[in-house]
Amino acid sequence: MTFYKPEDANKVFMDKNVDGVIIATPTFTHTELIKDALKAGKAVFSEKPIAENVEDTIECYNVADAMERPLLCAFNRRFDPTFKNIFGRVREGKIY
Repeated sequence: MTFYKPEDANKVFMDKNVDGVIIATPTFTHTELIKDALKAGKAVFSEKPIAENVEDTIECYNVADAMERPLLCAFNRRFDPTFKNIFGRVREGKIY
């Protein structure tokens, strides 16, 4: 697995061996990185939020639809064992 900084994103987007990318950068960079990746034919998984505003979010999904590529958004730590443990303890009333 190789990791690149945002300024090196085109190396990834132009690589024919790469099928998908993970966008895990500050939110203000998401919109352009997502659109560029989709336009390069990559599937995209982005940390939430997709963009800083609704209009840019809609635009990203429109590009995904136009390029017929998946765009997934998620909170990558949701199922982290540490967070699941804390969540369970809060629900059980052990942590307030």
